[in-house]
Amino acid sequence: MEDELGPPPPVPPLSPRRQRFSIASLSEMTPASTSSMHVSSDSQHDSGIDLSFPSESRKSSEPLTPDQLITQLYQRADGRSIIPQEVVDGIAFKLKEQASRTYVELHNFARRENVAYESLQNIIGAYAGKDWPRVIIDVDHQSYLCSDAFTEGIKSRISEAVTAAGPNMSDLTGAVGHTIPSHLVFALATEAVPHTQGEIQFIGDHVVYLHSCESCRAKKQQQEARTQQTAELMQQVDRHGFCVLPDPADENEDDDSLIRAVIWDYQECNPGRGLMHVTGQDDETKRTGRKCRLLVEPSILHEELDVLKRAMATRTEIMWRKDASSTHYFNIISALEPSDFAVRPRSQLAAVLMHSDYAEDLERAAQQHIIALDKDQHDIFVNLVEGQLWCPLHLYAAGIIATQDTLLRQDLEAIIVNHFQKQVIPATLDAVHAQKLRYNPNRKEALNILEEARDGLQTFTQLQDTIIQIGDCLQIDPPSEGLVLDFKHRALQRTAEAMQYLTNAVEILQNLLWVLLATSGPGLFISSVKYTSRMIHRYDAIGDPEITGLLNLWWEKVKSGGHDREDLRQMKELGREAINMWMGN
Repeated sequence: MEDELGPPPPVPPLSPRRQRFSIASLSEMTPASTSSMHVSSDSQHDSGIDLSFPSESRKSSEPLTPDQLITQLYQRADGRSIIPQEVVDGIAFKLKEQASRTYVELHNFARRENVAYESLQNIIGAYAGKDWPRVIIDVDHQSYLCSDAFTEGIKSRISEAVTAAGPNMSDLTGAVGHTIPSHLVFALATEAVPHTQGEIQFIGDHVVYLHSCESCRAKKQQQEARTQQTAELMQQVDRHGFCVLPDPADENEDDDSLIRAVIWDYQECNPGRGLMHVTGQDDETKRTGRKCRLLVEPSILHEELDVLKRAMATRTEIMWRKDASSTHYFNIISALEPSDFAVRPRSQLAAVLMHSDYAEDLERAAQQHIIALDKDQHDIFVNLVEGQLWCPLHLYAAGIIATQDTLLRQDLEAIIVNHFQKQVIPATLDAVHAQKLRYNPNRKEALNILEEARDGLQTFTQLQDTIIQIGDCLQIDPPSEGLVLDFKHRALQRTAEAMQYLTNAVEILQNLLWVLLATSGPGLFISSVKYTSRMIHRYDAIGDPEITGLLNLWWEKVKSGGHDREDLRQMKELGREAINMWMGN
């Protein structure tokens, strides 16, 4: 064959930087199949990597010799068994079908199909016809079977990429796609581009074409510098979990190639993992108006975001207690202190994240914490309203409604209004200010209503309307019966405990009368010493006549100063028994 075709065309040398493989333009088949092949010499396939198989190879009527017969027995990969003919037909069909669409690496195919590689070569020699893929490319101990259309298409794209790049470097891998193995791209490129005008090289895992000119040599130097730069950035990632990308030398330069190179190298060392591109600003870049660009390992990114969120939650709570109205995202991150961090942050990464696309996530986390704090304050405020205003007023109103004496009802209403205006409302406002519960439009409105009531409340009806308006502002329902009874229960318990420490006879009798009226009806009462006789008369209408007699007796003794320690003990004991009976103890 060499005599007919002459020596094969010269193959350009590989780059001195990456001696990866040798390239064979023509595949050499096994001796058994050599006789059934010839190299195409027409003008369309003068590249030196096409193999043509005569379709008549399997139709020869000549008798087979014993040696030829052995070559027709196709063996499994271990060489211990013969593959049945129908299985061989299926393997040949599958190989033809796959190689007609794309490239097939024959060694891998032989392993997948459990065929000895020599037998696979024999199958190709025996089955190949005019409609078979006709190109085999041997590269680095690998053999690729593909069609003329496939190889010509790849070579055409390579030629177009080189032409389009002009004197500049041409990225051949990018032109044909990353799915084509680099050494296959290299092999086809040696047939597709002029060797005298440039050089095919590897830069990283990309196959590139460099023209033999000054500008290309400069480009090559830039690529070498880029390779060094990529290695340094990879060291940063290995050491810190992230790297800071340098600013482009030219403002108009598309520096995505550096990002791609670092990510590519990282994925080569860490299969199945990647880096995340973060753009933001730290303190230095904020002063200059530039952007700071990082590549970060996902685990480090999420870890740092969690550290920031916890620190912001700590600072948010501190600021909220001081001045809730100033608790906003940028105020929070500006006020962060080292003591807010449970774990020492990666300072540059944290600074960039707070002014990056992830700022929205951090701001959302801060806002959620603010909402939680506001809800806590809302709950505290509602508890104050219910415990100091609404439940007591509900019980006082029930006591007034149960009173038949019109004059006494009016007096009780006046006492309650005065009690709320002078004591309850001021105490509630003091509690609100002490706990800094004002920051909220609804709470502010409720407090304004309460302050107006403190200064201008006159009637019991106004007091009731005021409490209802506050409930509307806070969007809460009137207290349930269970809540009111629970409040009354706790009020009686507190009174029972307090009575045991009282020493003043008037106070003890007033508390006893309050307890007896509370445990004998649905509501509560407020009265002064001057109404004692009338309240005893009120109890006489609903309570035990015998106890009424004792109340009158003790009242006379207290007024005259004739009471003794036994009288005080009996009053306390009676109050405790009344409460225990009401509670079911």
